[in-house]
Amino acid sequence: MTAGTGPAGGNSFVTARGTPGPKVIVIPAGRASVGRGPDVSVRLDFDGVSRHHANLETYRGRTTLTDAGSRNGTWVNGTRITGPVLLSHGDVVQFGTLRLQFREPVARPVAGPATVAPAKEGSGLGTTLLVAGACEAVVLLGNVAATFFAGWTGTLSWLVAPVVAVLVAMGKVLVEHFGKRQSPEPVTRETGPYRPAAGADPYSGAAGPAPVRRPVVPALAAIVLVLGVGGLAVTAGVRFVTGWLTGNEPGVERLVETASNDIGGIVLTVDSVRNTRHFTRVGVTVRNGLSHSITLPLFGNAYLTDQDGKTLEADPGRSDWSETIVPGGFRRGTLVFPGHVRGSDTTVSLSFATVFGHGFGGPPSLELGGIRLDEVPEGGPGARPAANLLPAGSQGGRLARVHEAAGENDLLLLAALNDAGVTHR
Repeated sequence: MTAGTGPAGGNSFVTARGTPGPKVIVIPAGRASVGRGPDVSVRLDFDGVSRHHANLETYRGRTTLTDAGSRNGTWVNGTRITGPVLLSHGDVVQFGTLRLQFREPVARPVAGPATVAPAKEGSGLGTTLLVAGACEAVVLLGNVAATFFAGWTGTLSWLVAPVVAVLVAMGKVLVEHFGKRQSPEPVTRETGPYRPAAGADPYSGAAGPAPVRRPVVPALAAIVLVLGVGGLAVTAGVRFVTGWLTGNEPGVERLVETASNDIGGIVLTVDSVRNTRHFTRVGVTVRNGLSHSITLPLFGNAYLTDQDGKTLEADPGRSDWSETIVPGGFRRGTLVFPGHVRGSDTTVSLSFATVFGHGFGGPPSLELGGIRLDEVPEGGPGARPAANLLPAGSQGGRLARVHEAAGENDLLLLAALNDAGVTHR
C-alpha cells in the first residue's frame, strides 16, 4: 500500500486494525486516482481493488469521492455509491476488501458520518403511475374531442384509456426489474463472493448491504388497482359527463320504419329515433324544393310530440343541425331532445313551428306525423341493437342498418337515393 504525497496536516485515510502497511494514507491535494495500477496517485494493493478504482478531488479542505467504474464498487458507510460523494470526518470508505476511515485535520461543526441514499433500481412507482396516468389522460382527451366534434358514441375506444395506462406502467416496471443486471459484489481470493454485513463494526472489514431491488409483485398489484380499477371508474365518469354535456350518448333505436312527407315543396324525413340515458336523438333530413332559401331554427321552434300529448323541445346546444337550406339543397342532422316520449309502442310527430323563408311561397310550418316507434326494450337504452328492432324487409330497416354501419354523416347520399325511390340493398 503506497500513500501519495501531500501537504502535512491534509485530509487522510486511516487503516483498520490488523491491516498491514501504513496506518495513515495522506490524500494529495487536487485530483488523485486510487487503485492498484502503477500509475495511480494512491496505490492500494489489496484484493477486490481495480487498477483504476476511484477518483478523489480535494478542494479547500473538502474531499469528494467518485467511483471510476470499478468491478466491485466503492462503498461509503455501507452503501455502494453511484455518483460523487462529499466525504465527512469519520466516514468509512471501502475499496474492494480494504476498509478505511476518512479523517480531516480539524473536525468541522457539522462533522459526522455522511448519509448516502441507497442506489435505486430505476424510477419510483409514483413516477411510473404519473407517466401512465398521463398516457391515459391523453387517450381520454381524444375520446372527449371525438364526442364533442364528431358526435362519437362508441364504447370500445373509451376502454382503450385504462388498458393503455396499465400496459405502459407494467411494461416500465418489468423492464426496470428484469432489464438491469445485478451490481457486482466484492470478491476475495480466499473466500469467493463477499457481501458486507449490515451494521458491522467499521473496523471489522465488513461493509453494508448492496442496493435492494424493488419487489415487482406489489408494484404490479398497485398498478392494476390504481390504473386498472381506478382508471375504469375515471373513464366511466368522464364518458358519462361528456355524453350528458354533448347529448352524444349510446342508445337503442326505436324507429320502426322511415317516415317522410312532402309539405308544400319541402320534404321532411325521419330515419332514426334513438333513446339514450337522458335524451331522444332524432335523425332528420330536410330537402328544400322551393326557389328560395329557408331557415329552420331549433330554439323554441322544433318539437317532438307523442300520442299522449307529451312534448319535448329540441336542445340547440346539443343538436347537430345547420339551420339554413339553399334552394334545391338538403340538410341532414341530429336533433337532441332532453327526455323521452312514451316507452311503449307509440306514434310521434316532429314539427317545426315556423319556417323562415327568404322569398315568397312555401309552408309557414312543418309537421311530420305518424312516426311509428317500437317499445323500449326491458333494461332501457342499449339493451338490444338497432337492427333487431326493424322489420327485415322494410325500407326503414335497410336504411337504419346502413346508418349504423356508415355513420350519421354519411347518410346525405342515402337520403337522396331514398327520395328518388332507389332501393337500398
